[in-house]
Amino acid sequence: MADVIVVENLVKRYGTLEVVHDVSFTVRTGRTTALVGESGAGKSTIGGIVTGLVDATAGKVTVCGEDRSKAARSSRDRRRRAAQLQLVPQDPITFLDPRQRVSAALAETIALHKSDHTPADLMAAVGLSTRYASAVPREMSGGQCQRVAIARALAADPVAMVLDEAVSALDVSVQAQVLNLLRDLQTRTSTAYLFITHDLSVVRQMADDVVVLRRGQVVEDGPAEQVLDDPQADYTKLLFASTPRPGWKPVRRTA
Repeated sequence: MADVIVVENLVKRYGTLEVVHDVSFTVRTGRTTALVGESGAGKSTIGGIVTGLVDATAGKVTVCGEDRSKAARSSRDRRRRAAQLQLVPQDPITFLDPRQRVSAALAETIALHKSDHTPADLMAAVGLSTRYASAVPREMSGGQCQRVAIARALAADPVAMVLDEAVSALDVSVQAQVLNLLRDLQTRTSTAYLFITHDLSVVRQMADDVVVLRRGQVVEDGPAEQVLDDPQADYTKLLFASTPRPGWKPVRRTA
């Protein structure tokens, strides 16, 4: 099983503030690695570094064997990198052009990557009716816009996808539909997922491997079953105990 994304000793500082400290993990073909932690843990910063939207202060990110710490030298290199790794953001509404119809958005991405897909194929792949082909984002629900964002990512036939809180803004029922869709797509395509989330119910449904972050540092990592069912770090135990569930009661911190 190949390592698609390799993060090694990653560091990110903003002035004197270090928000990511010596983080290392891997994402493998056909598997989902979840980055978990409370707000401010550094999850989205790491996702930004992996996708090239944020520069690392130190460390190395390798995608498909290529060092991503070096800037792409040409538009051709940028297209090749985009074909390897795609981002599905938290808020699809801001990600999509408000004036662009769904079919046009998908056709544009298909043309950019010179893929063999059609807009209709991609809409079918994400379970979106073709009657939305002429719709613009304001005419669709959040879940439908998220499906469009996923379809755009799939147009590049990526080896890996970074999903940054990709279902956190959706209703629970729509969340379940999108998560099932992502799982089905992964089964068919063996795409590697880096899933950034604070929602442990999502982690339990999606993750094969889990990396738990606290204040920019890894406090625990391993196979999902091990980390979720038998956490070893005190912070992981507290994080999981503080997650609402049936019969849940808040854990009181002691001085």
